[in-house]
Amino acid sequence: ITSRTSLILSIITVVVIFLISNYRNKIKIVAVFLFSALLVYAVLPQSLINSEHLYKTSVYMFELFTNVLNNSSFETNSTNSLFLKHYFYPDDYVTFLLGDTYGVDNNYGASDVFFIRVLNSQGVVVLFLYLFLYLYMMYVNIKFNKIKMERRVIFYVQLLVIIASFK
Repeated sequence: ITSRTSLILSIITVVVIFLISNYRNKIKIVAVFLFSALLVYAVLPQSLINSEHLYKTSVYMFELFTNVLNNSSFETNSTNSLFLKHYFYPDDYVTFLLGDTYGVDNNYGASDVFFIRVLNSQGVVVLFLYLFLYLYMMYVNIKFNKIKMERRVIFYVQLLVIIASFK
């Protein structure tokens, strides 16, 4: 997961936790967020905060938001590259079913996308096994976890893991 994906998933996570929590916890969430922001600002050297490198990094990290606000387009350069270069499927049925253990030599290792790597290197059978295990863990959490808030948070984290594996 890239830093930009982590940033977006973190923002979504904080918003979801904020929305599902009660009033007292909302105050704690805001306090922790403000304290963390102040701590990061206090610990980082001012030369780094005011540097050109930080500016370039922030432009890259917030490219999606900038594009949505300025161009009304929901895309980034890295997302376009992801769709062009990282989503590819096996060439033959045997590789599709069983995978190809020589994936690095066949350029399968070039993809950063979890399910594409598994599909090309281990086949659709193992990919379905992975997905089944993820879904089974979600089922076990929903079925047997009696603490409502904990169940929601664990389910949400499991869902984020599945979503992030497509990036």
